[in-house]
Amino acid sequence: MKSDNLSTSAPEGEALYEVALSLMPNLGPLAFKNLISYTGKASHLFTWPPKQLLRIPRITLKVLEHAKEANRWLEKAHRIQEQATKRGMEVLHFSHPHYPDRLRRIEDSPLVLFVKQESSHNLSPLRTVGIVGTRHASAYGLQITKHIIEELSPYTPTIISGLAYGIDIQAHKHAMRLGLSTWAVLGSPLDQIYPSQHEKEAKALVQTGALISEYRPGEKMLPSNFPQRNRLIAGLSDAIIVVEAAKQGGALITAELAYGYQKEVFAVPGNLTLPYSEGCNALIKTLKSAIYMDARQVAKALHWNEPKEKKRNRPKNLLDKRSLSATELAVVEFLEIHKESHLDALCRALHLNSAVLAPSLLKLEFEGVLCSLPGNKIRWTA
Repeated sequence: MKSDNLSTSAPEGEALYEVALSLMPNLGPLAFKNLISYTGKASHLFTWPPKQLLRIPRITLKVLEHAKEANRWLEKAHRIQEQATKRGMEVLHFSHPHYPDRLRRIEDSPLVLFVKQESSHNLSPLRTVGIVGTRHASAYGLQITKHIIEELSPYTPTIISGLAYGIDIQAHKHAMRLGLSTWAVLGSPLDQIYPSQHEKEAKALVQTGALISEYRPGEKMLPSNFPQRNRLIAGLSDAIIVVEAAKQGGALITAELAYGYQKEVFAVPGNLTLPYSEGCNALIKTLKSAIYMDARQVAKALHWNEPKEKKRNRPKNLLDKRSLSATELAVVEFLEIHKESHLDALCRALHLNSAVLAPSLLKLEFEGVLCSLPGNKIRWTA
């Protein structure tokens, strides 16, 4: 594909150029935004005289060297767009009308986003709240996450999190149960859901929400992706609520970024003796967050109007034991007593193998009465 065949004035052509620029080494978000601010179009990196381009802050000789390979970058961008379309993803370049307004306002926003949703929902909704926390959530942490979302639900915010174990997946699932839109911002490409155990929830949330990633289809998943994606959770959220967090970890990174972006940050205070309370308590101590008390406090900080309907939404799927199968009922009665169990111990207690139990566990997890934890553990959350 030759660049001569692309119209630099047509929106479609400029979209391809913006995707191409996102692939080029040494050209980050700030350089890209400077280019657009000075020249008006991404394609001008390939057409303007070098002397003029070098006057633009952050446009360097290295950038111009890479720009000489215009066809290479444009062909690669075209392949990425084709791959994304085949996999049911939208490609939102920075100038795309559906690119989230909140991300445009942060300095280090990605040049391109990949989005998966059932229909083109608004990615610049009126209200957004990010809820984050440890993967090793306590029973209290899981319960308070549900409580926070129930309190927030009359304000109908979009709930944003990272699809991880623990607090993240609890936030997504309970938002869906209450009929709220929820976005999962991934540290992996959208064709590699991570963790894979949450593929079912990922498929469910695209019905009324979205999966979002800055990583292109087929791109190698790296550990460094996950701290990097936390800036998107912070940038997309009007407020961040940290439920449980250790002194170091993704939730604290997200809170620090949100604080730097001048977003509202709230932390749920925790038990002074528990390691997964240290992060929240430290945020409060250093005045980087307010103590989370209730949803009205969040609404006041964000200048939300009080909802007309004062009653809280109730979960759609309240547990009715009469509707459970014999296997589901056995699992429920076991976990009501023991609260948490390793999968092997549950299999032994019920005299069933894991293959037989798996469908029942998945159904009960989606109903919100239990959750899967790392290490093949299961915890009662109802």
